[in-house]
Amino acid sequence: MKVYTSDLNGLFTFKSGSSNSLLLAHATTESVDGIDSLNILRFNPLSSKEHFRVLTSFNCEGSFQSLCWNDLFPGHKEGVITGGMKNGYVVLFDASKLLDDSNSFLGQASEDCLIASIEVFAGETIRSLDYNPFKPTLLAVASKDVNILNFDKGFKDPDIYQTSSSLSNQFNISSLAWNRSKNIQNILA
Repeated sequence: MKVYTSDLNGLFTFKSGSSNSLLLAHATTESVDGIDSLNILRFNPLSSKEHFRVLTSFNCEGSFQSLCWNDLFPGHKEGVITGGMKNGYVVLFDASKLLDDSNSFLGQASEDCLIASIEVFAGETIRSLDYNPFKPTLLAVASKDVNILNFDKGFKDPDIYQTSSSLSNQFNISSLAWNRSKNIQNILA
């Protein structure tokens, strides 16, 4: 196993599917004038010089704190890239539109790649995100507690379910993950 490093600081997430597994998303976490960027990179482990090449970029207001790429999302060929923001919002991007060269200007993606921006935890940092591996329209979101967003009815107004956590308001949850077993649909936080 070889470890590859990048000069880019921030968050990374690989596209999990097999169709184009050498793509990854990168989000900056240190805002410049309140603006962070979301980049899609091509990973080339065979290159002797440049292992990570930026394919496209999108600037958005706010500060990314967590990032995941759900490539199984229905109706989105390249999937949905989801960011958890410092201000309590979840932002969703259409990866196909980010990658579509006809929508970009000098490598900068157009505004139509942004699917939705949803306030989940008012003013609280979203620290972790994870999509259910068996029902890809369910997204678990962690801050001081865990909420589940259900996108079955669309992106603009998802159902938000508050979980009952014994740790509620006692700790900040730093990470979460869905159980990968079909038999038990629990979340570890």
